[in-house]
Amino acid sequence: MGLVKITGARVLMRRIVTLVVLVILAIGAWWCWQNRDWLIYKAQRQYDRQAYGLNWKTDISTAGDKARREKKQIMIAFLKEGHADSDRLKRSIFPDPGFKVVENNYVLLLVDYPQDTSKMSAREKAFCDELIKRYAVDRFAVFLVAEPKEGGQQELRRFTYAGERPRTLLDKLAGGRFIAKEAVDSTPQMKSLDVPDVSKLKELVPGEGTITVGEDPAAAPEKKQGTITVGEEPAAQ
Repeated sequence: MGLVKITGARVLMRRIVTLVVLVILAIGAWWCWQNRDWLIYKAQRQYDRQAYGLNWKTDISTAGDKARREKKQIMIAFLKEGHADSDRLKRSIFPDPGFKVVENNYVLLLVDYPQDTSKMSAREKAFCDELIKRYAVDRFAVFLVAEPKEGGQQELRRFTYAGERPRTLLDKLAGGRFIAKEAVDSTPQMKSLDVPDVSKLKELVPGEGTITVGEDPAAAPEKKQGTITVGEEPAAQ
């Protein structure tokens, strides 16, 4: 009898542990589903980079997905530190407020080599080397415009920067006259918590009158009919 009881307790304990694990997994799956936009936001943020006054992507696949969602083209800039035209773009053209509208029409990809490439992370160097090889770029201060397609990107045009001003550079990117589109950003954002307005709680509480902060509710005066003079017995009224 004792052996049967021990075996039964073990089976019951295993079932309880299995049930607890399943409940935890279900709660985790539910949480991930409820916060999927936030998780996508966090996943995409690792490929975002703000540099020289513009917002760039540092992953070709993420840039392609974003361009397809927002119906934009992809603009890739190939730069290197210490290269005269590259440095001029970083210092004078990209930070120009008139050039900022480039983000309305393009998802920007940045290939930017430092003078000492050993300072680059392995992922960043692999990304830059892969794009240099894919598009057979053999110089810097080069712009390439591509159309996002399923399975890759189709190159539309490329040119080397030759000292153009921001407006002229935008026209060259567009292959004609640059017309800025309406700004669109499809990057999922974290959901904000809906905090209830506590000022409306008093409308839910029945009753009349007010209680001052710090006042004992039990000491609040009750409404009674008639008056009683101090020192007078009620029976003497």
